[in-house]
Amino acid sequence: MSNPLSTGSALIPSSSVDPTLLSPPISTPIPPSVFYSQSTPNRPVTPPQNASIPTSTPISNKTSGNHSYASETHDRDSANYRLAQETSGHFLGAMPPQRFLDMFLPIGQDTPECPNSDGAFTSVSSAKKEVDMYTPFITAATLFVDKLVLVDTHANGDALRDNLAPDISVYATNNVPDADAKTDFSRMELFVELKFAETSDPFRDPKEPRAKDFRFENDSEVSRSNRGQLCSYTAAHAGSQFRVHTFTLSICGRFARFIRWDRSGATVTQSFDYIEEPHILASFFWRYAHLNQNQRGYDAS
Repeated sequence: MSNPLSTGSALIPSSSVDPTLLSPPISTPIPPSVFYSQSTPNRPVTPPQNASIPTSTPISNKTSGNHSYASETHDRDSANYRLAQETSGHFLGAMPPQRFLDMFLPIGQDTPECPNSDGAFTSVSSAKKEVDMYTPFITAATLFVDKLVLVDTHANGDALRDNLAPDISVYATNNVPDADAKTDFSRMELFVELKFAETSDPFRDPKEPRAKDFRFENDSEVSRSNRGQLCSYTAAHAGSQFRVHTFTLSICGRFARFIRWDRSGATVTQSFDYIEEPHILASFFWRYAHLNQNQRGYDAS
């Protein structure tokens, strides 16, 4: 039988092959001088022998992480501006209000029907300045909350949270702060921030639902300040409780937006006219009042 490895050429006698080619190669250590220039006297060590071992998480220079609830060492306006910059790109919108309600504030089969809201918030539109909006808004919204209390807290900040003070704070009836009209983020359910001018809106809606390359965040100076203010209040709120998400209501003139905040950012609705469509705003309060603790954002773990 012929050799299957034969190609027809004569085989090379093993005696004629250099024995070193039949042995496995022997690796030779390469001196450090090949890799390091002659000007480097000592081979570097990683990590350096004198390096200190970190004992804590590195300090963040962001306003939200380096200062207590937005403005400890600099003025409030500057803090709000920085917060607006740092949170840019973390707002998802604009979500239709009804879709927001159905997704984040669902109603159960046993939830009573929301009371009639026709003309409920009309008195708010007669205000001549922002501070005049608070009382009629509280009076109107109170009709749609069950076991919740709306409190005008704009002039009485939380001393433990850098004296931050949302315009209206919402508390459970069995968890209202001891002092009248006091802001207490550790007890707060949600907050409402009102601005008299519609131009203060922190966001802007696209003219077409699926507009490409549209910037949802409003970049006017007053809008950035308002957005940063909302962020500072939310940071204080979420930082004072065990929460996975929180809700906020932003009012600018006769227009409103719902906001749901979590650790990754915020979902924001389209702006809607709560004077012309009071049932949307009434439904928000009614639904929230009938949510369980988990649905309100409390961490039950």
